[in-house]
Amino acid sequence: MSVQIERNLRINGDLTAGEDLTVDCAFDGSIQLGGHHLTIAPGSRVNASVSAHVVTLHGHFEGQIEAEQLTVTAAGGRQTRP
Repeated sequence: MSVQIERNLRINGDLTAGEDLTVDCAFDGSIQLGGHHLTIAPGSRVNASVSAHVVTLHGHFEGQIEAEQLTVTAAGGRQTRP
């Protein structure tokens, strides 16, 4: 199962999930996914501390990532560290 957070939302807070997650919105806070996959969709703006098994960046990300595998797409993904 996978969950998608839609584009028109702006979320501030801490998110913990036990499944794969796609963020397609503005998100500020922390994301904890344990052994699951986090995808930051194109056009998203995420400022967070992230812990996940796999992280795929298509959108803008600022913060810290703890993951066994990190993929940043050349077309749109960007990671900025504070």
